[in-house]
Amino acid sequence: LTDIDLQLKSYADINWNSPKQLQDLLYKQLKLPIPCYTDSGQPGTGIEALSKLAGKHPIVDLILQRREADKALTFLNDWLVKQTDGLIYPTFNLHTTVTGRTSSNNPNFQQVPRNKKLRTLFQSIDPEWEMVCMDYSQAELRTAAVVAGVEAIKYAYNNGEDLHRNMAALVAGIERDEVTKQQRTQAKAINFGYLYGMQAKSFVEYAKLSYGVDVTLEDATMIRNKFFQSYHELPKYYSDTQNELMTKGYVTSIMGRRYKVDFKALHFPDLRQKYLRRILNFPVQSAASDIMLCALIEIHNTMDPNEVKMIATVHDSVEMLIRKNENFEKNIRKIQSIMQAPKLRDKYITVPWDVPLVADVEIGPFGAGVELDEYLKEA
Repeated sequence: LTDIDLQLKSYADINWNSPKQLQDLLYKQLKLPIPCYTDSGQPGTGIEALSKLAGKHPIVDLILQRREADKALTFLNDWLVKQTDGLIYPTFNLHTTVTGRTSSNNPNFQQVPRNKKLRTLFQSIDPEWEMVCMDYSQAELRTAAVVAGVEAIKYAYNNGEDLHRNMAALVAGIERDEVTKQQRTQAKAINFGYLYGMQAKSFVEYAKLSYGVDVTLEDATMIRNKFFQSYHELPKYYSDTQNELMTKGYVTSIMGRRYKVDFKALHFPDLRQKYLRRILNFPVQSAASDIMLCALIEIHNTMDPNEVKMIATVHDSVEMLIRKNENFEKNIRKIQSIMQAPKLRDKYITVPWDVPLVADVEIGPFGAGVELDEYLKEA
C-alpha cells in the first residue's frame, strides 16, 4: 500500500478516500469522462465508475490497486481481532437470506476478498492434515435447468458439453472448437448474468465489473436475444414464478423451502416490483443450497470424524481438513461421490433431478489448491 501511495503522490497529494477530492482530480483536472453518477447526482468515484475508467489514465489503475489493497488490510485487521490462537470460528446460518442460501457471520467467511494471496492464508497448520476444497461446478445453472426445465442446458450437461463454450460459439457464430479463452469468459458473464432475466443495460456493467469484459449496449441486446432464444423456457419460468407469488403470496422450491410475502405488501407498486424481481432467484438458489446441505449431512453421517473434518462452506463449496494417511485418496473420492449424487429428501423434492452434479476437487491452501491427480503425483 505504501508503494502505491508513493506512485499516486507523484500525480497528486490528496485524500484518496475523499469522493469530493477524487471527483475534482479525475473530472476537473484530468478531464476524464464521467462514466456514471451517484444517487445524489454527483460524478461517480466508486468501483463501478473506476472500472469503466480503467485504462484511460494510469492513475485510475493505481486507485483501483489501492482500493483492493485497502480492502485486504481492512479484512485482515477485522479478522485478526476475531481470531483465537490463529483460528476463527464463524457462525453459519440457514434461514437469514431471502434467496434461501446459507449465510455466515462473526466473521463472514463467505465474503473473503477474491485476492489469491489473502485466500491462501487459510490452510492446514497441522502437517498430518491437508486442506481440501470441493466445489460444485456451475451449480446454479444446473439447478436452473431442472427448476425451469431448460432442455438445451440439460442436453449440454447430460452429454458432457461445456455450457460456456456452447454459448460463446452461439454468440460468435463459430464452431465450439474455435472458441477462445476470452470468448468463453464473456460467455460465463452471459450465462450467469442473464440467468435471472437481467436487462441489457445492466449486463454491460455486470460484465465489466464481474468479468472484466467490455460489451456495448448494442451487443448486449443482441446477446440477450440469442440467450433467450436458446433457453426459451426461462421467460415462462419467470412468469409462472411471479404469478405464483401474486396468487398465493408465496413460492415453494423443488426442495420444499418456501418464500412467503405478506399479501398487503404486494398492493404497493414499489414493494411488489422488488419482490417480483427477487423471487426469480429464490427457487434456483435455495434448491442449490439445499442440495449442498443434503450432501453435507451425508458426509457428516458417513465419514470418520477422525479422518475428515468439515470446517466451512462458501456457497457452492465445502472446505475440509482430511488426514494424510493410507485412506487419504479414498476419503476424497468418497466425499466427491457423495456430493455428485447426494441422497435428496425424496418426500420433499417435487421434480426428478435429471442433470449430473459435478464436484471439483482442490487440495492445498484455499484458492490456490491443485487437483487430486496432480497432488498425488507431487506427493
